[in-house]
Amino acid sequence: MKCIALAFLSTAALLAFGAGCSRQGAADATSGPAVLHAQSDPGLLARMHDAPAQTRFSGHRQVWMRINGRVLAYDETIYADGLGGFTIEPGTVAQPNLLSGQRDLFEILQRTREGFLFRYRDFGIRDVGLLAQNYSVQDTGAVVTVAGRTCDELRFERLLAPHRSYVVAVDRLTSLALRWEELDAARAPVMRMEYTSFDPAPNLTGITMHVDLPAQSIDPAVDNRALLGFSARLPQILHGFQLVNAEQITYDSRNWVRVQYQDGVEPLLYLHSSRTAIPTGTVVLTSSDLGGAPLVRVFAAGEWTIAQCKHAGSEFIVAGKLDEPRLLETLRSAMQ
Repeated sequence: MKCIALAFLSTAALLAFGAGCSRQGAADATSGPAVLHAQSDPGLLARMHDAPAQTRFSGHRQVWMRINGRVLAYDETIYADGLGGFTIEPGTVAQPNLLSGQRDLFEILQRTREGFLFRYRDFGIRDVGLLAQNYSVQDTGAVVTVAGRTCDELRFERLLAPHRSYVVAVDRLTSLALRWEELDAARAPVMRMEYTSFDPAPNLTGITMHVDLPAQSIDPAVDNRALLGFSARLPQILHGFQLVNAEQITYDSRNWVRVQYQDGVEPLLYLHSSRTAIPTGTVVLTSSDLGGAPLVRVFAAGEWTIAQCKHAGSEFIVAGKLDEPRLLETLRSAMQ
């Protein structure tokens, strides 16, 4: 069963994914690809990596995305304290035309998934070394103005399949991405974010920052049955993504293992929980074995795809900017 969802992820998945995966430490400024930067600045990529969590700012921004021929466009206001704290306040929806109840639901969902929006929706350099392996980076030579700020324009080309690219306007003073556009393999725009105002010294009095779900780091290479109550199963087919971290979280009165993989820019997110043990080798991904009841749900939102599978007391969820066949291949590899 495949659904098209304007909300990026199902409620349970977005809460678990967006509620506390930790950011990585400072990147190695010398490990990234060469960038022909207008100011010959080899440390730019490392500063772009650090900027979202280490810069105090606020700003109003517009978000646009194309979802299977339909357009979702809305605005929001972001606040960040420069110490890792942040919050995102939803604004108005320009497209589509929503009824009052629909607008209220959209606002609730946006507030619920602000952790996901901040950490995973927007373009960001998440690891400079992996970026060097999986992307080419080019300074276009253009100097542009976004929200009154002088920015240099960079193009990031993904070398893995599925191919895509990002055109990013980087603020010269803060190294924040103040505008970015994602293009698919045919160079058609699929998503865009742009600041319309930017305050580098905001008054954050009265602003409540996002609070994460409690999480405990785990070593996925060892058996964490004593902590989790089950043996975690991890995907073996990752399509070029590499493991970043693994954590135990409690959501919906059960333990989950939450794992983040990435390619330097894009994340691949995975969750596994189990109430009962699954025999090794048991894989059920079709409806035929249970009288037609669907066992896998696949949601698509723009370039994001999420697949969920429940079987014999266990639940597996994987989400990322992979097409459905690749995402299901990753899901199957976790269940084998």
